[in-house]
Amino acid sequence: MTGLHNPLSLIEARTLILSHLVPTQIEKVPLEKATGRVLREDLIAPFTSPEKNLSTMDGYAVSGLQCDSWSVIGEIPAGTTYDADLSSGNAIRVFTGSQLPQYTDAVIPQELISLHNTTISIAPDHKQKPKPLDFILAAGSDFQKNQTVLSQTRRISARDVSLAASLGYEQIAVSKSPRVTLISTGSELILPGKPLKQGQIYASNAFALASLVDLLGGKVLSLPPLVDNKSLLINTLAHALETSDLIVTIGGASVGNYDLVKPALAELNARLLFQRVNTRPGRPTFFALNNHNIPVLGLPGNPASCMVGSWIYLADIIRALSGLKTSPQLSLQSAVSLSPLPQGSHTDVFLRATFSNTANLAETKESEHHRLPAVSILPRQESGLNLPTAHAQILVFRKAHAHPLSINENVPILLPPHSFL
Repeated sequence: MTGLHNPLSLIEARTLILSHLVPTQIEKVPLEKATGRVLREDLIAPFTSPEKNLSTMDGYAVSGLQCDSWSVIGEIPAGTTYDADLSSGNAIRVFTGSQLPQYTDAVIPQELISLHNTTISIAPDHKQKPKPLDFILAAGSDFQKNQTVLSQTRRISARDVSLAASLGYEQIAVSKSPRVTLISTGSELILPGKPLKQGQIYASNAFALASLVDLLGGKVLSLPPLVDNKSLLINTLAHALETSDLIVTIGGASVGNYDLVKPALAELNARLLFQRVNTRPGRPTFFALNNHNIPVLGLPGNPASCMVGSWIYLADIIRALSGLKTSPQLSLQSAVSLSPLPQGSHTDVFLRATFSNTANLAETKESEHHRLPAVSILPRQESGLNLPTAHAQILVFRKAHAHPLSINENVPILLPPHSFL
């Protein structure tokens, strides 16, 4: 790696970041608060399910499939038990979820039955005889006692919560939500809602990052924008380093007279691991750690640079802090470009683009299993523009020195981070 003097490659930067992250501590939360959190313990089945064979239909459990009729000897409502065995030639009324007595050969749905007093037979208009195990859910077919039914380090879905409840869990162990402090810097920034004065702009990037952090399960502390004052920045960073699992600074990442974030971190004995990455937009991105290994991600203040940085760094930092397994390799998909692309430059480039529902591909790029989506590169790619950044649905990735491409050729794309929840 080239360290602080020359820019790192994208893979070097991501590898370095992820190698210094430690998951947050573990806490127990009630099931109703668990969706979206990251599971940090294996869920073990405390019992076998179902405990006994169950009926999957309302009908009659029968023994002796060679019989033409069966004597009904009772019934088993769901939630009750029946301790006696079922002998050949006998039947018992059951319902969906009823436990079946031993020696039940099959369950015959009630709509297939002809009932005469206490004797049942197959209805005349249904000539097919029952087969062994018809409409029986076998004991242990769902899960076995001591089986690991959910493995740790996964984001918990509503389905997982339902499964945990079916096992009798009232609480489960999850990662504490990473506390993320967002610090926007620049004397030109003001909060939305205030009238703009000449030379001012609204601080918009923090709102985008806060939304992403929230979607990924972090706890956001977004501070008002700071004026370019080194003492103020040092005090703010010092407090944030004591109360956060991650600090993201927005702006002040370059080397101008008013780019004060890195000098302020140096005053706090934070260690800078890199300060440039060979990507565009977002070249001045930096990463630092303080003495307690609290990470600081520094993103440029331009809207496109900040957006790209949030997709390729911030999202995976939050995932890793939450305990999820995260690879230094970007998770790229394939698409078909409706825009020609020139020879790649000396940097990796992320181009803002949109999905296209244009039908002029004429079934061009069709794989064996599915058709690739079509994408169009947005015409304006300047990093300071808000509108193309807001319109971008995906990023087209162009590796340094990539060959030029014609229309309808394959390109790698990066989906927004919330697509992978």
